Amino acid sequence: MRSIPEQRIAEFQEQDYQLYFGISKAGMCFRIYGKNLGFDFEDEKQGVFLALKGDRKKAVRITSFIRRTQRTIDAILPQDMEKGVYTVSFVKKNGEGSYPVANTTDEIEVIE
Repeated sequence: MRSIPEQRIAEFQEQDYQLYFGISKAGMCFRIYGKNLGFDFEDEKQGVFLALKGDRKKAVRITSFIRRTQRTIDAILPQDMEKGVYTVSFVKKNGEGSYPVANTTDEIEVIE
């Protein structure tokens, strides 16, 4: 069984691509570096997900992107995100038809 390589959230950035140190605001951009980051955007089970730490029921699927390539994803935090610390995960359908989840240890803190 193949699994998705672990992704690394390398930078959190403002719209002008300045490093933002893991603390962000709704509507701002963040970047994920990794390998094999391509996914089927039409399949709602796949993509980049943020889960509110301590309440995984409040998971958000990221739907707005500046760039999506096999090695880099530049995504925009939704405008209506509530304040809090979010964990990041990436889901991609594998060749066997299952949806393994690549959880990261990185977090995004939304401050407003």
